Amino acid sequence: MCLLALVSLLNFFEVNQGARGMVQGALIDIEKRTPPPLAETINSLPILSDSDLALTAQAALVFDLDNNRLVYAVNAEKRLPVASLTKLTTALLASRHLSPDQVIAVNEQNIANIASPRLGLVLGEQISVAALMEGMLVASANDAAEVLAAAIGGGDRQKTIVMMNSLALNLGLRDTSYANPTGFDDPKAYSTAKDILALVLEIGRNPWLVSVLSETGGQVTSVDGRYSHSFNTTNSLLRNSHQYVTGGKTGYTDEARGNLVVFAENMKGTQMAAVVLGSDDREADMSRLLELTFNKYDF
Repeated sequence: MCLLALVSLLNFFEVNQGARGMVQGALIDIEKRTPPPLAETINSLPILSDSDLALTAQAALVFDLDNNRLVYAVNAEKRLPVASLTKLTTALLASRHLSPDQVIAVNEQNIANIASPRLGLVLGEQISVAALMEGMLVASANDAAEVLAAAIGGGDRQKTIVMMNSLALNLGLRDTSYANPTGFDDPKAYSTAKDILALVLEIGRNPWLVSVLSETGGQVTSVDGRYSHSFNTTNSLLRNSHQYVTGGKTGYTDEARGNLVVFAENMKGTQMAAVVLGSDDREADMSRLLELTFNKYDF
């Protein structure tokens, strides 16, 4: 289902076939994808519009995963800072270059002066990639993201950032740029609702990442059991068992405001993906979008 939607998306985006040469070999074995001709694309006109929604978000969209249709869109191609939604790309790279049971030693340079939210990693702690992935995607932990990023680049954080931008090019995200693995504000860090959706659909092909994004909280430990880290999801809709939300990722900075991506499903089993960027109340905006979709959309 998500694969079908992704193939259609990639027909709209122009994949830069020269991306590998641009990064001088930093991108490791990321598969090339060639979209088929004449496929229905995300660039089609949205099916629904509703002037009464009164969203605070600067951009939003809803995509029907089952029928491969854009349901609702506002400013879907507007470049905006996306805060911790950046961690979705860090996670996708980690899933391709690291194994879940791989053990990483926490280095001081990866956790020194790192801003909240944090998992609470300790210098010298040895912890698995799977545990770090949970901390990064569920609790949006910046220390977990930095430790993973260092491991992806073989100890070279800047190499990982180059790889993130190369992956964006490879996926056809033509309006996306990364400056760090966490999503901290930076003039060179931005994306669009449309590009974020394409990324989310790619992630939807990975059962491990989808499973982690559906967690409401948990506890992870270092491999020797010495250190334990408890966490809860930053996604309050998921935490409070919203009737439609089955998973997702949040993001917030002062510049980006509230950002939210969700997977959603109604009682009939119809599945959607939705994106909200630059919102003053991301949860309220997302709830309005999902209500509009599931109540007014003709399935």
